[in-house]
Amino acid sequence: MLKQIIFLSTTALALAAQSYQIDSSHSGASFRVKHMMATNVSGRFSNLKGTVTFDEKNVGKSSIDATIDVDTINTNEPKRDAHLKSPDFFDVAKFPQMSFRSTRIYKADGVMKADGNLTLH
Repeated sequence: MLKQIIFLSTTALALAAQSYQIDSSHSGASFRVKHMMATNVSGRFSNLKGTVTFDEKNVGKSSIDATIDVDTINTNEPKRDAHLKSPDFFDVAKFPQMSFRSTRIYKADGVMKADGNLTLH
C-alpha cells in the first residue's frame, strides 16, 4: 500500500497565482511502503513532468498536475526494480506513465502538503 508521495521542486514560488512547469532535473516523486509487515521500503521515481499552480495568498487554490515515468523507479535494489516494472506490479510495457492530480494543497506543521489522486494502469 502506498503510504506517501512527496513531490520535490526547487522552483521559487514567490508570486501569487502563478503556474510553473515542473523541472524534471530537480524534481521527483518518492514513496515508502510496508514490506512483509516488518520494514519499510523507500524508492523514487525521476522524470516527473507537469504543472504547479501556486497561490501564495490562498494556498487552497493551488494545484499540482503531474505525469511520472514509471520506468524510472529506483528502490536501490535492481532485482526488485525489475520485478516492480513487470506485469506482476506496474506493467511498464503497457502502462509507462502514472499521473497525480491534487485535490487539496495545504500547509501543516510548516510544510506544504498535497492530497490527490494517483492514477496508474
